Amino acid sequence: MKTKFKIFIHLGYPKTGTTYLQNYIFNNLTNVNYIGINNKFDRDLYFIRKSILQDDDKQFQKKISFLRTILKKKLKKNMVNIYSDEHFLIPTDKGYKRNIQRIKKLFLEFKNQINIMIFIRKPSDLILSIYKETVKIKKLLKIKYFNDFLDRIEKNKLNNNDRIFLNHYNFLETKKIIKKELTKKIKIYNFDDFRKNQTLFTKKFLKNNNFKINAISIQNINKNLTTSHTIIKKHSIDEIQNKKIYLIFARIFNKILSIKFKYFIKDKIFLLLFGKKEYVNLKNIYIIDEYFRKLNKTNY
Repeated sequence: MKTKFKIFIHLGYPKTGTTYLQNYIFNNLTNVNYIGINNKFDRDLYFIRKSILQDDDKQFQKKISFLRTILKKKLKKNMVNIYSDEHFLIPTDKGYKRNIQRIKKLFLEFKNQINIMIFIRKPSDLILSIYKETVKIKKLLKIKYFNDFLDRIEKNKLNNNDRIFLNHYNFLETKKIIKKELTKKIKIYNFDDFRKNQTLFTKKFLKNNNFKINAISIQNINKNLTTSHTIIKKHSIDEIQNKKIYLIFARIFNKILSIKFKYFIKDKIFLLLFGKKEYVNLKNIYIIDEYFRKLNKTNY
């Protein structure tokens, strides 16, 4: 009898409950072999991620056999395997079709056993949350302020680069690419449903997938939806780290804070004191969601 594998690949969009799933659900399932973010850094998984995201086609093709060997060692026979990495749906200047094609090559031997799980979130919430966290969106869109991007959408002045970026968050398009390139077995979950009732959502999620867990640990997650017109961008911490005032305060904090708190709250304090603030016209944030409604009404 041929050995069977059942593989769930979790391609979570960043900021859509991925950390919650990895730390409080996947990592604690009793009937699942979880392959992903854990308390201990996994060099092999990082190597796979880096190859899929960063290698050119020639480099990736040279490594693919080795990558498959790494993956096969991680999978367990006659078990449900969950492979989770939200980085595969992080925005790039080329879109993510190539990433999906590379995942297909990585799992080639197990192509009939693949199931995809994707967590989605309202595009406007998702894009603004990621904008606050990383400078990547600012660089990709070549904007100084988030309002510049809203203006471009409203005035229909989007360039090709803007459309490529926005297409990352067109969930129907995501599903279409995965069905064509990887598998038709796709389950999509809405983060907003999770937000409304975390316990009920988690119980249904476990039941629908036949996952078993000793105890459900519900944590407050992503409750910091932007409700104020003024945001403090986390990536602005990089811009102040070389300033003398930062170095002076850093020496003080390093002496009085424990290692644990130093890394968790030091940057938050610096952001409050020195971080760049930006005004976002939240009344116009709906423009992003409206863009997708019109787009999908036209194309589907």
